[in-house]
Amino acid sequence: SAPIETPPTLTAEEQEYILSHPSDIQLEGLLSECNDRYAYWTEVKYKYKEIELPLTPRLLWGYLKKHRRAAGISIYPRYGLRLFVTPQMQGQLYELDQMLQADRFITELIPPTHKRRYLMSALMEEAIRSSQIEGAATTRRVAKEMLRKNITPRDRSQRMILNNYRTMALLQEQRNAEMTEELLLQIHRSMVRGTLEHSADEGRCRTEEDDVYVANELTKEVVHTPPPASELSDFMQFFLSLCNDREQPTFIHPILRGIIIHFLIGYMHPFVDGNGRTARALFFWYMLRSGYSLLEYLSISQVIYNGKSRYEEAYLKVETDDLDLGYFVQYHLKVLRRSIESFKSYAEQKLKEQESLTPLLRIGGLNERQMHILRLYQESDTLSLTGGEVVQRFGVTLATAKSDLKGLVERGFLDEIAYNKVKRGYLKSSHFDGLLNEASVR
Repeated sequence: SAPIETPPTLTAEEQEYILSHPSDIQLEGLLSECNDRYAYWTEVKYKYKEIELPLTPRLLWGYLKKHRRAAGISIYPRYGLRLFVTPQMQGQLYELDQMLQADRFITELIPPTHKRRYLMSALMEEAIRSSQIEGAATTRRVAKEMLRKNITPRDRSQRMILNNYRTMALLQEQRNAEMTEELLLQIHRSMVRGTLEHSADEGRCRTEEDDVYVANELTKEVVHTPPPASELSDFMQFFLSLCNDREQPTFIHPILRGIIIHFLIGYMHPFVDGNGRTARALFFWYMLRSGYSLLEYLSISQVIYNGKSRYEEAYLKVETDDLDLGYFVQYHLKVLRRSIESFKSYAEQKLKEQESLTPLLRIGGLNERQMHILRLYQESDTLSLTGGEVVQRFGVTLATAKSDLKGLVERGFLDEIAYNKVKRGYLKSSHFDGLLNEASVR
């Protein structure tokens, strides 16, 4: 990410002006508008250049900061980490509460027999995208094939994805567990196994000897240096109490807690490597622990991956503006919303596909994959599938794929042709349309 412009430090005169001129209705409206988007200094500076004197963009920024500080709560006093929850954020939290806990939502969108397939698909998507955010270089198709067929990873990128997948599965099992330092280290070990330069760095917190920082991928410029390792033991106590819902001085909404957990691992960087993947996985774990069952079907990393610079920017804005968490929260709430919308359209698309199979149900004696295969042939006169392609599409073994195709040959829908001594292809038979028409008039 490009460096973020540092907000101005107000002069004594400007501070004096703000203290002696309480905000009026017009200014309150302006502040409210800025907070709805959780505007950063650059937005205030450019968007509000035309504001009427004596108010200047610098003074507007001063009023905005004063308002956020006064209405904010302290999250981690040691570093001055604060959060102001705007009315707009509260509205979003209310809506997300309804959506993420809605079993009705899941029941309406996912046929019970497909639950497992949807869960597997979401878990794969999250593992692949979360690893790709951290530089895993492989395609989704290759990665999914590796996970489906349980193929041994061929390189570090594939190993990252497999680790991520297994760690997410572990966290699903541990959703009701108490978070302990041991469990946190186990999660990290599972996430980075076999991908670090030194295997001794797996499942341990960094020490003063470790030179850990975050650099821009392209320019190699250091964009974040985490607090010293000597502060990690105090951090760990605070972090575990946050994960385990221990009493905080002020109520923090569970979704906000999950977002803070995500942010803190990224900010503190307790590990030598794998902090980002661990942070996103812990958000997933905490949300499941808090009863947000829909999260199992979502991939927040898919949304983050599609706009990675905004993710990095949200972190940088917090750090550049006195550790004001509002920027990261505002960003993360949008990500959650987008991932729900994306899941909804995916599930609705799948339901449509299901409905289009209804006429094929009349044929009888076919499994669901075979019906999907027939629909593919219905849509194309020139389609020629092989066993390997059925494996790819449906994530089944080659034996199952061949059995499905041969079953359709026996029923007269397909013809088998030999490409060579080993490879077989399957084409529409001359009886295909007649057999389908016969079924549709039954």
